[in-house]
Amino acid sequence: MSNAETILKFLEGTTACCDDCIATATGIEPRQQVNQICRRLEPRHITRRQDRRVRCGRTKTVNVIRDSTPQARVTVSAPEPAMSRGLSLRAKLICDKLDLNDIELVRRLLETVTAVLSAPAAWHALELHRECYFRTPEGRLPTDPGWYVICDAAKAPLYVGEAQNLDARLNNTNGSLDQFADSGRTQDPARNFIKALTTMGSIPALRVGIVLEPDLLSRVGVQGLLERLDRGNVEKLLGLLRHVVVRSGV
Repeated sequence: MSNAETILKFLEGTTACCDDCIATATGIEPRQQVNQICRRLEPRHITRRQDRRVRCGRTKTVNVIRDSTPQARVTVSAPEPAMSRGLSLRAKLICDKLDLNDIELVRRLLETVTAVLSAPAAWHALELHRECYFRTPEGRLPTDPGWYVICDAAKAPLYVGEAQNLDARLNNTNGSLDQFADSGRTQDPARNFIKALTTMGSIPALRVGIVLEPDLLSRVGVQGLLERLDRGNVEKLLGLLRHVVVRSGV
């Protein structure tokens, strides 16, 4: 019996079971394999939704066997207001391949990025060129897609960005300019404030840490590359929690 068949057989005898509980009950390891299988089984065989888990009582993404019985066509009237039914609505983040509504996935992403950025090889000196451009004087960066964290000399995180090509974003004059040399620009992004403050001496030195997208996805068990939506979502997540994933002073 394949792992997918094992999961389906298990779900037939229970309801609302999360990936962790499935892994524990079936013995399928690692837990990421259960997540990948359940995503492949959706929506034809199972439904994944936010609900209270039967086995451990926590609210999380759960898996439920999809009812394959043909449903009679009915006329649907306007729904009764949620408040009168005693229900509460929960808004969800708009995601693609990476479901950042799953707190376990969020934790794995943060733990992985923290581990990547704790390695000295992830960090590079960053300097200004003609007060308008960024560049890494120690050499070129990988051309992979990914994310970068600009820090001061003590590695206090200042800014998180995403790039389809990390080297082009931080070394190419077009990619790192941000229109800073354009006198007709109407506003400046945060990166231009970093350039200005560095030029004025308020930020004495810069460093940048990089996280390669293929490396991150392989570590959390996700196949393929991301679309712009997910890459931007990870950028926002890391931007909000940059002081968590970067160990200042290390």
